[in-house]
Amino acid sequence: IMQLVERGAIRLEDPINKSLPFKVENPLGGPEITIFHLLTHTSGLGGDSASSVFGNNRPLEETVRSNFSRDEQPGMGGVPTWAVPTGDRGIYSNLAIATLGLIVQLTNPEELSFSDYVEQNIMIPLGMTSTQYPPAQSKEHVRPEIWERMSTGYNPIGNVWIPTPLVDFEEFPAGGFVSIPREHLRFIMTMMNGGSLGDTRILEK
Repeated sequence: IMQLVERGAIRLEDPINKSLPFKVENPLGGPEITIFHLLTHTSGLGGDSASSVFGNNRPLEETVRSNFSRDEQPGMGGVPTWAVPTGDRGIYSNLAIATLGLIVQLTNPEELSFSDYVEQNIMIPLGMTSTQYPPAQSKEHVRPEIWERMSTGYNPIGNVWIPTPLVDFEEFPAGGFVSIPREHLRFIMTMMNGGSLGDTRILEK
């Protein structure tokens, strides 16, 4: 998001409805939701649980749109989508992050998917060759050289350890990042160093 702000593609004070192909309004009131509200978790969205699905291969736009309308869908229940008026207070929201990912996808001048944008503008410049942000952690979406090194989760049943099935984080890209520790640290060090690592700068200080 901040790379696109620097490039002039979006502004922090822009209403999110300027970028989204569907309308989002907080039914509890407050000012119109901006990109800044999503970034600071002050949009009024509730602390949604990290919902997971088997084989989440839906397009990002469809997933985000569906999550905003879940209060209207029979049987969706659970935590309400909205908790407070916009700007009232900060509440962490996976849906807010997923929506920002969709905004990145829709507003970057190269018209790249979220995954491709992050790879080309963050991972490759930082030398993160064993890292990916796939829309689903499945063989279909993860590069072969990364997939063959993926760890396997297990669930103990008595003395038997059963490999767990692959479960995807539905509110991608609020989750789903695939990496190895030393490369993840490269990104963290870049952020701690004001947006640069060695001779590479991905963000202004």
